[in-house]
Amino acid sequence: CTSKKFMGDYATGPFETVFAWLLAFAVYLVNAITISVPGGGMFGDMLFGSSASMKMGGAWAVNFTIMIALQAFLLAWNVYIVCLPVRASMQPLQTERVLDMEFSVSLPRARQARDIDSACKAPQDE
Repeated sequence: CTSKKFMGDYATGPFETVFAWLLAFAVYLVNAITISVPGGGMFGDMLFGSSASMKMGGAWAVNFTIMIALQAFLLAWNVYIVCLPVRASMQPLQTERVLDMEFSVSLPRARQARDIDSACKAPQDE
């Protein structure tokens, strides 16, 4: 919603853009911190603090390396998403988007739901 190329006149202004990017970075930061601190329920509980379930040794080093690799992957993924180019502009809001198939509802169930819905309507609703 911050790309003028994609959103055109509907893109956010400078204040909203900065705020949206700060919120997105804050989500990443919260995720990154909770992965590594004790009490976050992940690597921090296993590796750090007085109640660490893993003592220093080979397994600790492997898990620490996995934690750092996961942190690096999350940061790289977010940077990659930020740097993706916008390849097309947004379709007009009035454009009808035709579906090729039903979402996750099978056709017999959709018909059954429609039949039940029409059976529950009062005669004056029709």
